[in-house]
Amino acid sequence: MEHFYFDIPGWFGFHDVYDRAIALLGKDGAHFVEVGSWEGKSAAYMGVNILNSGKKIRFDCVDTWKGSREHIDRGELDALWSKFRGNMSRFDYTGLDIRAIRKPSLLAAKQYADQSLDFVFLDASHDAEDVYDDITAWMPKLKPSGVLAGDDVAWMGVREGLIRAGVGVEGNPVVPSGGTYLSWIFPLDGNTEPWVTKDPEESDKSYVDGQLLSSVEVLRDSMGIEGDFYGQ
Repeated sequence: MEHFYFDIPGWFGFHDVYDRAIALLGKDGAHFVEVGSWEGKSAAYMGVNILNSGKKIRFDCVDTWKGSREHIDRGELDALWSKFRGNMSRFDYTGLDIRAIRKPSLLAAKQYADQSLDFVFLDASHDAEDVYDDITAWMPKLKPSGVLAGDDVAWMGVREGLIRAGVGVEGNPVVPSGGTYLSWIFPLDGNTEPWVTKDPEESDKSYVDGQLLSSVEVLRDSMGIEGDFYGQ
């Protein structure tokens, strides 16, 4: 399936994290969760890559589609849910197991069994308390080999929430993504090496064992797209 995420408004710069999640954690029966999906830009990228991988991965998108405190004055919030559904309708009849969980993050986390998930990406509220609550709610849901990650580590609220949860501190290091806007990656088993971007000069390219998984530059060239590919 061809990518269409660049047609969807929103913020997305963690291509390399999603690439590695499929390469390192993706297998038949794997279960991924994205917390905070907005209109579906990042979800569309992940969904197409799951389809193209040929792996049977369930992918859940958790959101209230009402925004968070940082978006409270934004007029477009009323249309978020319908826009997300419209964008994800492009996966209809493809066989992709993608599900919308329309609940607050903490309430949604309760519906998953402990140690049942392979990958959880947090991109909801950036408030320190909310980030802390999200980490502590979702981490127990991951398998011992699972990975917890999230966006916008440069935000003070995100960093404070991480530190309060004991993530990114001594003994529990996080890996910065190679994207334009740094994300954080926390493998529960401590094996951070496969998640490290080897060459900062090629930060948009994701490699595992020397194999190029995907590349923003390659996609842009192949599709004749000029300018900013992230849609920031």
